[in-house]
Amino acid sequence: MYYKYSGCSGVPMEGKCCCLPAPTAAMPSRYSAAVSQNEGSALDVILVEQPDGSLASTDWFCLFSHLPQPSEVAVRINGQPLHASLHAAAPFEPASFEGGAHIPPAGVLRTLATSPSLREGRNEICYTTAADGASVRASIYLWKKGARAVVFDVDGTVTLNDVVGHVGNVLDQSFVHRGVCELACQLDARGYSLVFLTSRTLLGTAGADRTRRYLFEVAMDSETGYRMPEAPVITTRHVSTMTALAHELGGQSGKFKTAVLQSLDSLVSARMPRLFYAGFGNREKDALAYLSAGVPPERVLIIDPSSLISARTSSTAMAVADAATKPSEATKPSQWLTYTALLPELDTLFPRLSTEERFAETFAAHAAKAAQGIAARGI
Repeated sequence: MYYKYSGCSGVPMEGKCCCLPAPTAAMPSRYSAAVSQNEGSALDVILVEQPDGSLASTDWFCLFSHLPQPSEVAVRINGQPLHASLHAAAPFEPASFEGGAHIPPAGVLRTLATSPSLREGRNEICYTTAADGASVRASIYLWKKGARAVVFDVDGTVTLNDVVGHVGNVLDQSFVHRGVCELACQLDARGYSLVFLTSRTLLGTAGADRTRRYLFEVAMDSETGYRMPEAPVITTRHVSTMTALAHELGGQSGKFKTAVLQSLDSLVSARMPRLFYAGFGNREKDALAYLSAGVPPERVLIIDPSSLISARTSSTAMAVADAATKPSEATKPSQWLTYTALLPELDTLFPRLSTEERFAETFAAHAAKAAQGIAARGI
């Protein structure tokens, strides 16, 4: 049985609740600020805690769109300085640590592992040039040891199809599959680490900053008001839309996703379970990328334009296109008509990893934001 938060009693309860808690604060605006203020862009960073307490890291990939001269780049995490700097040589070229590396030296990561300024989940990272004070902000996420991750593709998986998500970026319209935000909130509250992986560009109208803004400030379940939980957003490193389009048309996006997921999976100690627990996508290339990173076939979940979700199991799954033409097959255990239809089966599909107290606290926070969304948009 899945749970919804009850604004009446202040505790989780089974089934539908009769109301949601009243709005308590304005919706976050940091992603809108990043779109207008960032003088370049950066990928979100993921730090994975190891069994001995040390940290393994993804690349700290940052570039500046304007740079009058080569410059040192200072880094702050939650406002606290990192005792290592990067060097930026030219506009649109990624800054790097000593020796051209995109990951901080081991000693810096050891210090960061014990830093009180780094907290589990989302942290803010800010890169600032010494040359002219230009800055770029992104997020740095700490995943504790034993983390189990769920990956979401964006276009066609979160959004209704591959096109309308880009339109939504421009028009500030949600255009998401029914129930996808509530499902993501449930997974977050249950203790799963979410990550959004997309073939969008790093810069531009569908770049990393605008994608974060779309996911965390625009996307919303129209019926319930639930919004996406904050999670790492990983895009390509392309700075040109035309380059990204050529990459997509050339069939390279599947290879990109496979490489990213395998790299993330490699950050986990061999003594720990595989990192990726499940993956949601809308194309065969998504499924193949998830399988390559160790996601079991029964938890590779593919959604079609009608919102029908099929699990890629050898015994019962069928091609998404075929499933869309056979509505009678939707009663099979490996298929669901919408994301909302997955919710009653979460205890089986996604057993809770968090404590009851942590679950209640986290989901209550998501429900409060849902109420804010309802109030703000007059649903």
